Amino acid sequence: MGELPSIPHYDVVRELHRGGMTILYLVRDDQGYPAVLRILRPEFARDSRIRRRFTRAAQIMEELVPHVPQLIECGRHKGLYYMVLHYIPGGNLRELILHRDRRLIASPLPLLIRIAEAIAAIHARGYLHMDIKPENVLVVKDSLDIFIIDCDLAVQYSGAPVKLGVKPGTPAYVAPEALSVGVVDERSDIFSFGVTAYEALTFHKPFEAESVEEMRRRQVSPDQPPTPIGRYRQDVSRDLERIILKCLAKAPDQRYPSMALVVRDMRSLIRQ
Repeated sequence: MGELPSIPHYDVVRELHRGGMTILYLVRDDQGYPAVLRILRPEFARDSRIRRRFTRAAQIMEELVPHVPQLIECGRHKGLYYMVLHYIPGGNLRELILHRDRRLIASPLPLLIRIAEAIAAIHARGYLHMDIKPENVLVVKDSLDIFIIDCDLAVQYSGAPVKLGVKPGTPAYVAPEALSVGVVDERSDIFSFGVTAYEALTFHKPFEAESVEEMRRRQVSPDQPPTPIGRYRQDVSRDLERIILKCLAKAPDQRYPSMALVVRDMRSLIRQ
């Protein structure tokens, strides 16, 4: 696992998660309160573009509270780039999926609405997240409260299409237009939400295949629809399936034009 990092005023308790470019640790401050230390792995810190993206993500997070964990501090210590975040007791949505959590079995709609509301709020603040996936949704323990994390790929958004300057997020959750031409808008995050919601409901991805290459072909090909939700789960209403499938449309103009409308339609199912 390697040597534990050393940051002034924080004692490392244990490693929480090791991602592609960052590592998360549970730490305690001088008063003994828990926090999360997020460090940029040294092999990536050598790239100035990645360093800028990491520190810019901290600035973005300050604008997106309370929909993301509160930033306590961000800095550099002995060549180590880090940020310290408010500790959220619970786990991410990936863990809930792996453990078939009761919140996904008994009544998944309220949790999906909370996720949609958080993404809509991020858009309203003028940003696209560009890396929505189960690993980046924190779910508070024994609650429906959620936080969106990892804003490293977030881009400013004023309503006009954005040309990505870096590779998009995890391919299985990336919209076809982001994979093919690298031009995105809020409908691209809507597609990623659709994949995430589909997986939370079925414990499967919508475009599964025998190989990664075949899965990506299914994901971008206009004549390859998602696997029907009913194949995996019969208790999902047709109305909820319709919403998820609209989010997953291959062509952006066939998706919802805004996340706010996704929230509206999902909330209407609660009232039925």
